[in-house]
Amino acid sequence: MVLAVFGYLAADTPSLLPRPWYFQGLISGILALIFYAVGLAIASAVRAIGRWSDFRMSINSRAKRVAGIILIVLLAIGTLIYPVVNLVWHYAVTAYVGEPPPGPLYPIGSTLTAAVVMALFIGLFKAIAALVRWVTAHVGRHVAKVKTIMRHE
Repeated sequence: MVLAVFGYLAADTPSLLPRPWYFQGLISGILALIFYAVGLAIASAVRAIGRWSDFRMSINSRAKRVAGIILIVLLAIGTLIYPVVNLVWHYAVTAYVGEPPPGPLYPIGSTLTAAVVMALFIGLFKAIAALVRWVTAHVGRHVAKVKTIMRHE
């Protein structure tokens, strides 16, 4: 998820070609999704290497809890500060290129659009994966039955 946030932040920076909030949200959501997928691939590779090398690591439960609280606090602070910084940045860029500035709800609209885009694509992926698992399980049972019948004939 950390890479998804970085992808979102990278895409949500103002452009010299100002975009409407919904288009900015679409771009940000797609890039966050790409970064999310890269993060999942990296995590999977790290786990596979860890299993292959028989690497084991443990974290003190208190340290894990404190790290989780710190992460939540930092995310909360960032969530409150980023829209203001983003809006000021957009105002500066639109003034530089001679375009009208975005409205005060621009960061909220683009962020919500990005979240919806990402959620829809992740939901679609999970639904397709579940369907594939279901079909594979059912086809596997029927193939086993056919094999059993073929052996007895």
